[in-house]
Amino acid sequence: MERTDLNDIALFAATVQAGSLSRAAEQLCLPKSRLSRRLTALEESLGSKLMDRTRSGVRLNELGEGFYRHARMMLDCAEQAVGSVRQSLDAPQGVLRLSVSVEIQRALLEPHLADYLRRYPDVALEVVVDNRRISLIQDGIDVALRVGEPAQDDVVARHIASFAFGLYASADYLAARPPLETPEHLAQHPLLHKFDGADALLRRGIERYHLRAKKRVSANDAFLLARLAAAGEGIALLPDLPALTAGLTRVLPEWATEALPLHALYYKNRGFAPTVRSFIDWLAAVAGQGRAV
Repeated sequence: MERTDLNDIALFAATVQAGSLSRAAEQLCLPKSRLSRRLTALEESLGSKLMDRTRSGVRLNELGEGFYRHARMMLDCAEQAVGSVRQSLDAPQGVLRLSVSVEIQRALLEPHLADYLRRYPDVALEVVVDNRRISLIQDGIDVALRVGEPAQDDVVARHIASFAFGLYASADYLAARPPLETPEHLAQHPLLHKFDGADALLRRGIERYHLRAKKRVSANDAFLLARLAAAGEGIALLPDLPALTAGLTRVLPEWATEALPLHALYYKNRGFAPTVRSFIDWLAAVAGQGRAV
C-alpha cells in the first residue's frame, strides 16, 4: 500500500462537503483535473475506491462514508489545534448548514432565528427544510433537528425539548356537534392525522385509548392539518406547539400522546466547533424559555 498524503484527505473531505468535483475545485481554487488526480491518488494509496463520480456529483460508497467520518475527525482535531493558538477562532463564524423538519422550522426557528443572527453576525446559515431522513455526511449537514428517537447510532443526539400531541378543532366545528366527553366519542368525527408523528395512542394517567376515528386526511405537514381543522374539516392530532394550535380549541384536554423528544443531531467532533456549539446552546435556551416545545 502506498503512503497516503494527508493533503489528499483534506481535498477528499472538501469534495464530499461540496457535493461535486466542479464545486470543490472552484472553492479550493484548484483545476478540476488536478483535484481529480489527487483523489485518484488517494484511492490508489488506500487500495480502495471511496466514491462514485457522476455528472450530478459525487456519492460515497460504504467504505467512503466510514473514511469520511474519520477524515472529518482528523481535520476537526487539526482545526482545534489551530484554534487553540488563534484565540480569534473561539468566536462562532463561517457557514453552518442546518436540516430541519417543516414543523420545527415554522414553529421554533422562524419566530426566533433573527435573534441568533444578531447574536452571531459572523455566522452564515444554510437552512434545508425537509421531513425526510437525511445523511449528515452525504447531505453536507452540520446539525439536523429531528423529532423522535434518532435513527443513526453514530451521531450525538442532544435533547432540546419534548412535546406531546393533543386533539384540536375549531370552536365552530365543536359548537355544531354534540359535546365530546370521552375518547369513544371521537369515532363519530373525521380525524386529521399526521402519519409521521406520534402514535395515535392517547393517555390519561394509567388509562390508554387508541384512536379509532376515520382518517379523513393523513399528511406529514402539521400546518396543513391545523389549517384544515381551523376550516372545520375535523379533529386534528397536532403537536402542542402554539404556532400550530393558535385559534383552535383543545378537545379532551386531559388526554394526550406520550411526549416525543426533539434532538439536535451532529457528529461528535463537530460538537466542539464554536459555530455548532453556539447554535445548539442557543436553540436549547430558546426552547426552554419560550416553552414552545
